[in-house]
Amino acid sequence: MQNEPVIYTDGHGIKVTSSSLIIGKAQYLINGITNVSLFIIKAPIAPGIILLLIGAGAAIAGFMNIFPDRVSTSGTYQLTSNQIAIAAGGILFLIGVIWLLFSKEKYTVRITTAEGIKDAVTSTKKEYIRQIVDAISEARYTPM
Repeated sequence: MQNEPVIYTDGHGIKVTSSSLIIGKAQYLINGITNVSLFIIKAPIAPGIILLLIGAGAAIAGFMNIFPDRVSTSGTYQLTSNQIAIAAGGILFLIGVIWLLFSKEKYTVRITTAEGIKDAVTSTKKEYIRQIVDAISEARYTPM
């Protein structure tokens, strides 16, 4: 096992040889892996959409003067309930936009062994995960 050829290594603890997959301190025998695939973990966009909708609703309600005109005084500033709704709505809307812009899909090396299904490596870089999946597939079908 010491002198077997390396099919893939990233130089950071992931190595695929003809007989094993090594991820950090975990080691899986290639002949014990019954299936390997690239699995996509979708980015959670629902919270961003909810923030957008609540923010837009609050801002629109403020612009339409739906709230009673109670004045809040803080030092030299005077704000009405509608102005506060517009500001809060704008902030929530902006947070929702930022959430959606920075939500990224994640990709994982999903392996099936006798112990069950495991997500062995996860990254936001699809090509990196694709290289590992291809290397494991190559190792599974390479005669020893």
